[in-house]
Amino acid sequence: MKRKKNLDKLNCNYRVAIKTSCLSPLITNDRITLLFGNATRYETVYVENVGGPNSKTRLEPCKTDVLDLEGPCGYNICKVLIYRSRPHNGVRRPNDDRWIVESVTIDDYRKPPITFYYKPNYIIPDDGFGYGPNYCHRD
Repeated sequence: MKRKKNLDKLNCNYRVAIKTSCLSPLITNDRITLLFGNATRYETVYVENVGGPNSKTRLEPCKTDVLDLEGPCGYNICKVLIYRSRPHNGVRRPNDDRWIVESVTIDDYRKPPITFYYKPNYIIPDDGFGYGPNYCHRD
């Protein structure tokens, strides 16, 4: 596979691999949103509905889904957050609240890919907050 180049300082290409736990339901009815970036809040990529209803990505158990994204350039990616919410119609279904992520790998085509690992069997709460590893250095 030929590696892309990110020459534009405002727009960059990213390849994101989301690995779903084998303990997740066959499909998720939850809306999954992804945010990743560096230590400053200004260089982040926010992608709504990467998985779940009305999404091309199904986030099935024991599977790694790969997304090719474009967004603002963020140097030294060191954090990722996942937000989980029920569908907007508010109807609860048997599979709601059960999607489990194992890891998220982000490749910005400039540095080696970075993988963020989640706690085993951790179900991300539906509370409006994003959850995920933060490897950014704190001063």
